[in-house]
Amino acid sequence: MRPIAMTSRPRSLDRHAAIRQRVAYGRWQGRGLLACLGMAALLSMAPTASAEPVSAIGRLNFAGFRDRMHCTATLIAPDRVLTAAHCLPQRARPENIHFLPGFAPAGWLEDLTLANWTAAPGKRDVALLCLAGSAQTAPLPRSAAGPVVGEALTVIGYPIPRRYAQSHIDCMVERVDGAGGGFTLSCPLRPGASGAPVLRRTTAGSEIVGVVSATNATRSLAFDVSGERALPPCE
Repeated sequence: MRPIAMTSRPRSLDRHAAIRQRVAYGRWQGRGLLACLGMAALLSMAPTASAEPVSAIGRLNFAGFRDRMHCTATLIAPDRVLTAAHCLPQRARPENIHFLPGFAPAGWLEDLTLANWTAAPGKRDVALLCLAGSAQTAPLPRSAAGPVVGEALTVIGYPIPRRYAQSHIDCMVERVDGAGGGFTLSCPLRPGASGAPVLRRTTAGSEIVGVVSATNATRSLAFDVSGERALPPCE
């Protein structure tokens, strides 16, 4: 059998291949740089994580035959928890809802079940959860006064993508609806933050001013739960 003669590749083809390789490498570097810049931008806008979770704030987990979801909730008394009313589907059963105060990657302080719950009347997206027993975790107090326009407040919750750890988001109060109890915050939030407490920091500690209800791309809606507003009773 006659051997196949090996011919050298023309220099013009080698030169063109080298050029194409450099162009492709440059594009790859450009995409990598854009990805890094995009990640840096996301990190700069991301909420800060709490080194030590606030024990009275936790995840409200709901699991049913067709549903699996979570919200944020806050212990305000040994047997009472505040959250958003829309976090509780009408078909939900108390035994399928668990409040885990101080929820963090390392675990949680208690696994608390509900006896029942009551939604606030009207359009206020607030619900009072009545626990089946008393919690050992220290509750957070409600503030005596409602929100004030221009005031700096803090939301602590479990929004995605940090749904397993508390995130702190600082916001400004932009508008207050005195009659309906709603107020607008300057910060957008993510799913999982529904029901999260809006906190006022004082020299004595944090106090609950409101509960997060809804959000869009630029701002969020919360409802006043301070001492100026009546809460539904436990039945």
